[in-house]
Amino acid sequence: MASPSARAGHPLPAGTRIATPRRVLCRTRRIVLACGLLLSLAGDVRAVEAAPDLPLPALDQLAYDGVNLLLDEAQRGKLAVADANERARAVTALLADPEPATAVNELLEGVRRRRALMLASSLTTTDVRARLLFLRGRPASLQTVDCSAAKAAS
Repeated sequence: MASPSARAGHPLPAGTRIATPRRVLCRTRRIVLACGLLLSLAGDVRAVEAAPDLPLPALDQLAYDGVNLLLDEAQRGKLAVADANERARAVTALLADPEPATAVNELLEGVRRRRALMLASSLTTTDVRARLLFLRGRPASLQTVDCSAAKAAS
């Protein structure tokens, strides 16, 4: 018995089969499973959220935007009353490359990243949460507390 396309005057090449719903379903299932496997191997891209790429401000301004958190209270007080040139020299000395053999200053890069992380969550560096982000980095987990729901339960 000839195939339907052969009967219509269009001969099928050797080895060609007609797509039945069962074959299409099986092939679709294989494609979906392969895509799922690839996505699971690739991991969750949203889990690694990068901090925004912000450039560093001038060194005298950087003394107020994060670097002062690396100092103790006495050094912070001295830095606050210093003029702009003295602040810039103090920050330059503090952020001197700890390993000059490397291509980049890792300390300065770390300050830039933590400062960007801090400013991505808060508009001010005086917020305690922003300070913690700068000093400790992103938390492993966050728990959101809704105060209005807690009052309603009381």
